[in-house]
Amino acid sequence: MWHQKFCLNFDLVNNIDFDGNIYLIDDFKYDLSLDELKTIRSNDITFNHYYDAIKDIFQNGDIIVGFSLGCIYASLLCEKLEQNKQVAKCILIDGTLKFVNDEETSTEELIKEYCEVEYSEVINNRSGNFQDKFIEILRINSNWNFHTPKIECPVTYLATSDVFKGDLDKISDNHKFVLIDSNHKDILHKDIDKIIKYFK
Repeated sequence: MWHQKFCLNFDLVNNIDFDGNIYLIDDFKYDLSLDELKTIRSNDITFNHYYDAIKDIFQNGDIIVGFSLGCIYASLLCEKLEQNKQVAKCILIDGTLKFVNDEETSTEELIKEYCEVEYSEVINNRSGNFQDKFIEILRINSNWNFHTPKIECPVTYLATSDVFKGDLDKISDNHKFVLIDSNHKDILHKDIDKIIKYFK
């Protein structure tokens, strides 16, 4: 289970030595119009979309993986799936473990950080009102208010810093924290070899 801003990252999938099926879930909000996006006031809609997408295909003994903000959703999905299924393990990759974020980020800050720096090349290659749509999705994704889940299966948290290390105790009694010498951008790209072994 993934949560990324544009497209799914296939580097990890292509490098996993795995005989089974791998299901990827991206951010459905990119399929909505700008007007539809402006009506969204809660990230519950994102969680419900992800759960509906995975509940019938998830089998006992499967694993669930989240990257970046997807760590929040993977944790919540894991907890809900465990109500009637057996999850083998939950792997969280370099994302927040804070389940409440009610700090508003201004449009100007979002544009500066994401449109002018991090994703400028992608945005500049898009047509129409994509930047307006992208900013609206960032607004929705930057604000959430969920309960802190409690996960029964083993949790592995692969992180590039120890900022959220202490939060692992709040979601799991059976967890492993692994500090990876990388950064948020490279952990699923150039440094993919540093995390592959944790999927076996």
